Amino acid sequence: MTTHREGVWFFVHERVWLIAGFLAGVAIGYPLARTMAVWVLITAFISWVAWMLVRRRAALFLLFLAAFFAGLAYMSWVERTNQSAISSILQPAEERPPAGWADSVRPSYQVQVRGEILTSPKVDGDRVRFVLLVRELDWLGKTYRLREKVQITLRLEEQWEQQAAADLKPGHHLALPLTLRSPKTAANPGGFDYRRYLHEQRIHWLGEQTGIRAVQVISSEFSLRGLVDDGQKRLQFVVDELYDGEVAAFLKGLLVGERDAVAAQQADDFSALGIAHILAISGGHVAIVVALLLTSLQSIGVSRERSIGVTLCFLPVYALLTGMQPPVIRAVIMAALALLALRQHRPYDSLYALCMAALLMTVWDPYLLFQVSFQLSFLITFGIILWTDRLAQWMAVRPGWWNRPAVRYPLAMTLVAQLASFPLAITYFHEYSLLSTLANLIFVSLLSLIVLPLGYISLLIGLISPGGAFLLAGLNQKLSELVLAGTSQMAQWRLFATTWPTPSLYWIVVYFLLCAWLMALLPQKHWLPPVYEGRLAGRAARRLMHWRQVSPLLVVSLLAGWIVLAYLPHGTWERGVRVTFLDVGQGDAAIVETPQEVWLIDGGGQLKWEQEAWRERREAFDVGEDVVYPYLQHRGIRKIDVMVLTHGDADHVQGLKAVAERLPVRAVLVNGGPSTPAQAEVLEALRKREVPIYRAHRGLSWKSGEGIKWEVLHPPETERVENDNRHSIVMRLLAYGHEVLFTGDLDAEGERQLLSQGMLRPVEVLKVAHHGSDTSTTREWLAVLRPKLAVISVGEGNRYGHPSPEVLRRLEEAGIPVLRTDRDGAVVLRFFPQGKWQVQVVKGD
Repeated sequence: MTTHREGVWFFVHERVWLIAGFLAGVAIGYPLARTMAVWVLITAFISWVAWMLVRRRAALFLLFLAAFFAGLAYMSWVERTNQSAISSILQPAEERPPAGWADSVRPSYQVQVRGEILTSPKVDGDRVRFVLLVRELDWLGKTYRLREKVQITLRLEEQWEQQAAADLKPGHHLALPLTLRSPKTAANPGGFDYRRYLHEQRIHWLGEQTGIRAVQVISSEFSLRGLVDDGQKRLQFVVDELYDGEVAAFLKGLLVGERDAVAAQQADDFSALGIAHILAISGGHVAIVVALLLTSLQSIGVSRERSIGVTLCFLPVYALLTGMQPPVIRAVIMAALALLALRQHRPYDSLYALCMAALLMTVWDPYLLFQVSFQLSFLITFGIILWTDRLAQWMAVRPGWWNRPAVRYPLAMTLVAQLASFPLAITYFHEYSLLSTLANLIFVSLLSLIVLPLGYISLLIGLISPGGAFLLAGLNQKLSELVLAGTSQMAQWRLFATTWPTPSLYWIVVYFLLCAWLMALLPQKHWLPPVYEGRLAGRAARRLMHWRQVSPLLVVSLLAGWIVLAYLPHGTWERGVRVTFLDVGQGDAAIVETPQEVWLIDGGGQLKWEQEAWRERREAFDVGEDVVYPYLQHRGIRKIDVMVLTHGDADHVQGLKAVAERLPVRAVLVNGGPSTPAQAEVLEALRKREVPIYRAHRGLSWKSGEGIKWEVLHPPETERVENDNRHSIVMRLLAYGHEVLFTGDLDAEGERQLLSQGMLRPVEVLKVAHHGSDTSTTREWLAVLRPKLAVISVGEGNRYGHPSPEVLRRLEEAGIPVLRTDRDGAVVLRFFPQGKWQVQVVKGD
């Protein structure tokens, strides 16, 4: 049985050309992924294929083009069918908002629906989430029959409702009233696009309901989804019976794919070390299950052919029980093809099997192609198939401890997996641990070779006789505790954690080309199998051999330099000053990037209300962790030069705690008033890291490079300061002749104080105080400032009614254009040394 073909295999394998063409057509056929970079790269790919084939295999090139257009047509057809029937009912074409404003105006609709639960309800504190297949919808006295999935969120009112919600399962038919809203798009640069994510699940509406009393279970019919859900719960119950505490939660994720059961801290530790992939059911899990099943069946006298047949039948069941995620589907398809080849006594081509898995999965659901789990799974497997043997053979001729087969093959596989996954890891997660290779060698090897097999064996025995598995489970408990303790300790070594900005698609493609070039240069016993030498004879072969004459050290240097370029912050390549008003909901957060410094002015946040313990969610939303810090990662910002707390309100400072705990901060400015509880938490985190804290007052100023200056206008130095809106820090940024005024939550009295001092002058941009409240932004204030643009940082549908209609009327009367974070998303200002400036928004036009 062959495990792979050489790296030139795809040059001559017709079916791989056709699969590549189809996948390229699908990629360009998806409008939401059709960026300029995708257009350029697909065009370059087709041109390269034409150059490779048109002179020698013109017929194959024509078939490639046919496959490409087939993929394009298929994806276009899928997009046309992925439309919302509910939208046509609630929003007739003549009533829909214009293009570009769909996320700016998100009306809600009160409807009554009846439908079937499709996914197992997830209870998290006082929230329950599941997907409902709506079959009937009542709206304005009419009943409409349809079939459309809706993402449901139930807000529980009492603790007993948790158990009632847990009793719901796939297959139950419900009737309930819902408030329907469309999902949000990405609100900040580099942010998560929830609308696109749901669109790729064929979901177009969110449904909300308070309390479970209004939910009526109409019927409970048998369904495959319900049967699978019962099976998953049965497996999780056995794991809970055999294992204790955090190990039970960990093994539920490791063995049966219940990732939500894994403690948040454990998941963070594994992610920080770059080994979170072990928590997703994938090829390693499937290989262990297949080996255990085949060995067990043959040990009790079942023939080889029947053992293979039973295993083939079990693989789809295993995929269903473990969640049907892309990595497990890919692994199951490849395992099935390998078993069929074994049963029919014919060679198994793993690279062709990988391509067939990609084709089958994309035909089944073309949106899988755009999911990170799909991309990571296939790229890592592709790299392992093509490069592991090559790297291991190169290591075999190098003296050292890695020379032994038992060492060099696992080491080569780990290095290749790291090499293949690195670009996507920094693209989607923005972090890479320098300990990742070591952690994979130690912990992933221990988990794959010992913990996983013991876990599956104990689970199998536990299903039959729990008492018979306790000894084995006890041993596995100790080993799992050792792994968790080790990962927890290693994850604390933050010195080895690196933060990466989002790389461009061009950078990713060049990175893989350099990697492929490097691997092709590694000396082999015979780099081209005889069967391929004849086919590659001619100009193409001579060119390939010419490229192979380059020194590997040169390619390593090019690759290292290319990686260094990716590590540089985005600001390295930008001229001038960048000001970003983030959409943090009902709060304020602004990041100012100059050529020399980064200033963070407030960090958003939410008021914390005392609530019952049962309402606490596993991973409650935190503005700092979920919005501000991810944006800083996206930009490649690794330190804050100055952090400004304009005043102590939670909606301005709470999010700064997460930043203070993760990034070095050089200095902090506060207004000098007594700390509020939210501000006290932030300052405590800063003091632990020995960050100097200064009081800001009128008259202070700093230069931040040529043509860039900061001035503090408020509060006065001599006045007794309270930590309230009136004494918010007011700062003026001067950038290449343009001015931006940051006002915090300054009220009308504070505005009058500043006006009386005569320190104000016209500005280009005004950050409207207090989210547009009518307690600020007086006509006198606007008459003096005369801004060319007003920015309001405000949360959608907030309980305070911000921005005030009166303030909006004052701004309109003054002829001042307004941008709002609730409607426009993040607002980005760019100021250039030549004196020009521009405005960008994330949403709308």
